[in-house]
Amino acid sequence: MCRVYIWILLTLASTLATGPCPVYHFPCSSISRCISSSQVCDGIDNCGDRSDEPEGCTPCNKTYLLDVGETGRIRVPRPRGDKLPFNCWLTLSSPQSSRIEVQIEQFSLGRFQSHHVGGCPDGSMRILEQGLVSGSHQTSQTGQFCGSLRNRTRPVYLSETNEVTLNINLHQFWGDTTGINTFKMTVKFRIHSRPRMSESGSTGRLVPGTNCDYKLTNCTRQHCVVRSRNYPGLYNRNLTCSYHLYVLPSEIPIGKKALMFVEQTEFGKVWIQGQQIEKYGRIDQSLGLNEECGTYGDHVTVYDGQILPGGPVPPVLLEFCRGGRIPRIISSGPDMLIEMKSSPFSPPVVSTYSYTGFQLKVGIVFVDLPSRVSPTCSYTVDSSREERGSLTNLLHDLPANSSCTFTFQGRLDERVWIYFTSFRSRHLKSEVYRTVFCTNKLRILDGPPYLSNNQSQLGEFCGSTPPPICLHNKLNSSRVCKPGRGSFLSTGNRLTVNQEIGESTVIDKLFFNIQYEFVKTEQANFPSGKDCYAEFVSRGAGGSLRSHVDHTLSSPSSIFYYGRGGRQNLTCTYLIKGAKYERILLNLQNVSVGSRPCRTVFEAELARYRCDSDSSRAGVYISEVEAESLDQSQCYCQFMPGAEIRSASNTLLIRFVVENMGPEDDFRSFFMKGRLRFVEASCEDPTTDTRGGVLRLETYRSTGCDGSLWSEVKQQGKEILLTVPGTVLPLPYSGLPHCQSRSRLVVRTSDSLSVICPDPRLGSVHLYSSSNTTSDLGLQSILVQMTGPPAGTVYVSWLEFEPEPPASALSGVPAPELGPACDHRCPGLGCIPARLWCDGSPDCPDGWDELESTCSSLVPIKLLVGASLVAVFFFVIVSTILVVRLRACSNNMSGSHASDHSKRASNGTVETMLNHKEEVS
Repeated sequence: MCRVYIWILLTLASTLATGPCPVYHFPCSSISRCISSSQVCDGIDNCGDRSDEPEGCTPCNKTYLLDVGETGRIRVPRPRGDKLPFNCWLTLSSPQSSRIEVQIEQFSLGRFQSHHVGGCPDGSMRILEQGLVSGSHQTSQTGQFCGSLRNRTRPVYLSETNEVTLNINLHQFWGDTTGINTFKMTVKFRIHSRPRMSESGSTGRLVPGTNCDYKLTNCTRQHCVVRSRNYPGLYNRNLTCSYHLYVLPSEIPIGKKALMFVEQTEFGKVWIQGQQIEKYGRIDQSLGLNEECGTYGDHVTVYDGQILPGGPVPPVLLEFCRGGRIPRIISSGPDMLIEMKSSPFSPPVVSTYSYTGFQLKVGIVFVDLPSRVSPTCSYTVDSSREERGSLTNLLHDLPANSSCTFTFQGRLDERVWIYFTSFRSRHLKSEVYRTVFCTNKLRILDGPPYLSNNQSQLGEFCGSTPPPICLHNKLNSSRVCKPGRGSFLSTGNRLTVNQEIGESTVIDKLFFNIQYEFVKTEQANFPSGKDCYAEFVSRGAGGSLRSHVDHTLSSPSSIFYYGRGGRQNLTCTYLIKGAKYERILLNLQNVSVGSRPCRTVFEAELARYRCDSDSSRAGVYISEVEAESLDQSQCYCQFMPGAEIRSASNTLLIRFVVENMGPEDDFRSFFMKGRLRFVEASCEDPTTDTRGGVLRLETYRSTGCDGSLWSEVKQQGKEILLTVPGTVLPLPYSGLPHCQSRSRLVVRTSDSLSVICPDPRLGSVHLYSSSNTTSDLGLQSILVQMTGPPAGTVYVSWLEFEPEPPASALSGVPAPELGPACDHRCPGLGCIPARLWCDGSPDCPDGWDELESTCSSLVPIKLLVGASLVAVFFFVIVSTILVVRLRACSNNMSGSHASDHSKRASNGTVETMLNHKEEVS
């Protein structure tokens, strides 16, 4: 056999010297023909003179010199049983810049029993390459192929170098009569030119002294890939290949942190031999994970970091086998390690639908510093840095059996409010092939992370039990984000979101977006506990606020009063109370209604500001009259510099109203801020005690009483009648009826707003306060304001009366009687106070209380009362004179009658007076 090998080499050498045949070809002896070196000793007479098939020639144990583009087939004949053990090696050599493709067409070599120990007891084939590891070390460490081909596949091996050796050994035939132990070995080869690196991507540099340990860097400047040995062909057995991916500090921009990632989104680019799993009659064709790769032993492991000498093994992000797409796997830092291992023994198995081995794309993500990358995966969000924001799932992946904690820390007066705007899960396995569910969870804890008990847990969510999603920031529909109905609110100033990872997030990943905000639920202006209600009471009225000092009032800053907190309409009420001798000065420092178009317009006819807007109601409404509607109240929807409001009474009602808020509206869009002051107004209204009388109003006075303003609060069960000279003008006023006076009287009640021309020549107007409302807030029942330029004095009269009960609708049923004290009744009106009856001034609308027929019955009574008063007066005068004279006489007789006087002192004053009369006589 050695002679044959030497003969082939000499023949080729002579051919190269003389040059009748191309390089790497064999010249036939008798004819001018050149055949490929692989056709020599292949059992076929290719030359025709059998010069290529000398006696004792065999394809084994020789080197085949091949050129680029050349193809051929080598068949190894079955050895005889008496020639065992059988050893055959085939070396294929090609030019330096080429790559050899070896296709196994037929393969049957002994038995295959195990992937790990004693897997090939009868014989095996090893595939060796030149220049990887030298000599016998390579032969002893290389894994073995045995058994038979499966599924009619024809595995292809692509060399990494330009020389490949197939080492075939057969020790024994086992059960020679069985077909599975027949010996078949046929390989087909093709020589390819090696592709340029730009076409396939950089695979890094091979670490010296190793077969397949690579370092990949500079991936920011070039396209990098991680691929298995001999990809996309059959990979060798007993491999342990590592790929260290890292980013140099010089490649990282200032203020950034680098994260490595690998992925393969194309189907068919990954296939690692693994166990097939069948369930419910279906074979799992997806990526094999973790324990599914343990039976065969072939797997790829992705580590979060590198393994340092003597250091700990970094966490495992993914261990996979079989075929499928590889999702993006992101490390927590600038280093990532990928390791591939194959079992020592196996039949030559390849994928039937994809490449064999794996190829992954390499990329780098730069994140801002400080990024959410913590060695302990523990993060704190402090309200001193961010009052609101969003929390998303970590960009980098987390290993199995780990956890990540996000703690929200607010100030002492703050609470933490969170809600989900998105939540979904992605698992690499179909549900039919999964045995456990909900391995990765999100837990929301009310308080710090160490209070992880059921009492502090606000919610627990995973892929099969997702949290409620707050969609009102996208869809203007129902308000699902209220605490307890779509969102979560802490009871204190801390809240924790704990992510528990049972499986690596590469396998089971939760994608979520949590909106958080540090809110203040306790409002300084609203201590009463009522919904957005506050009272400002001066000391004179029994409160705590000082007079002549500015006090601040503002709209609430709690998010839960607004649209973004799940509320559509808002009405905040501020009741301001002073003493009877106090009035209120109000200055609105700022008012905002967001982006709504609104103007604050002054109406001279009504002497008020109103909000001019076509959109939903929003603004600050000010009123002093009980149950006054918003449309009748003064309104401010923008800041009015220099505008100061002075109350007509000691009570003021302010309402901050916003209707139809959108899901994006909050206290930054709608707000109000102002200051108020209690001032003294030393004035008295004598008609208040008489519950009626004549008032004098003047436009040039604004003291709040007997000036341009007047108001009154009716008593329980009473009404107020106001008689005003002039006529009521229509609104808006168009000039008719004609009014010669430039002044106006504006009269406000709970159910009406009237503007009167105060011209006596036009008659008089009777206005009534409402009988259906009673103010529990101390607001006025009726308010009169004289507006316009000065036009003299206007006299109006008012009267408080007890209205007559309405007549019964039932026939024969008498109407209810008025109270027992009602002896003075105005027909059609009701009972008025007795002191107003026949007092010389008509108080009833028709003057009934001052008619002669009404008042004549009171003349005898008046005369009798007058005579009685005169008699009492004279009696008092005479008695006073008599007492004075008696005391004078007593003083004159005190010296001579001292002893008698002392003896009779106990007889009393009457006896003393009698003795005095006797002495005088």
